[in-house]
Amino acid sequence: MKIRVTHSPDSPNILTDAASVMEMCAHPESFEGTKVIHDGRNRVVLYTDKANGRKYVIKSFKQPNTAQRIAYTWFTPSKAKRAYNYAAELRARGIDTPKETAYIETYMHGLLSHCYFICEYIPWPSLASLWLPNLPFTDVQIGLLAGTLVKMHEAGVLHGDTNIGNFLYDAETNKLTTVDVNRTKFLEREPSHKECLDNMVRLTHRTDVLGKTGEQYARLRGWNEKEVTEYLLESLHEFEQKRNRRQRMKKLFLHR
Repeated sequence: MKIRVTHSPDSPNILTDAASVMEMCAHPESFEGTKVIHDGRNRVVLYTDKANGRKYVIKSFKQPNTAQRIAYTWFTPSKAKRAYNYAAELRARGIDTPKETAYIETYMHGLLSHCYFICEYIPWPSLASLWLPNLPFTDVQIGLLAGTLVKMHEAGVLHGDTNIGNFLYDAETNKLTTVDVNRTKFLEREPSHKECLDNMVRLTHRTDVLGKTGEQYARLRGWNEKEVTEYLLESLHEFEQKRNRRQRMKKLFLHR
């Protein structure tokens, strides 16, 4: 097995050791101060460094299929490498995101097998956890989200998974930070009007939140509030209809 490790100068030694990181993700109970905080398509582990008390997030990406292994080896950076590099690029463009610590790639038979991304831990709740399914939101929170999206778009940044689950909010400082950035697009120009709005359509399925965010966003940019809100809500409706049709077809296929 071949291993590649890239890390920042201040990374704890244990987080630059591929064997330790892989074992943490596979058996977190074996490491003091380590626990799983998300276990879905990807596994996310929280690690606390005993030496300084600092906390880190380790994201173990799902093992890619054969076609993806070929692509990530020869044609495009792995998800972990993109997450590491994109975090630095976001901050360079003035967008707040947790500081990257390291990424690790393992190769079997000449192809990428697994990859891991490590960054600092931000103990803030996501906007999704604060607002879903039907919890109240404030105009201040909506304004902050809209302002963050404006800042990203004006900096030539299109988040690859723009949804309220990927924005962490701190009530004390009234700040947002964005996470899950490995699919972000960086442009050398400001996105078009349509690109900006299309980037916001899947922000949330709550139409009240999407509508209010659209209003605030349009106001900040000097755009027509009614047109922006109508476009977002109509586009969301179209997306949900397509998704529902796909789900119905999938059920019919599975029950044949």
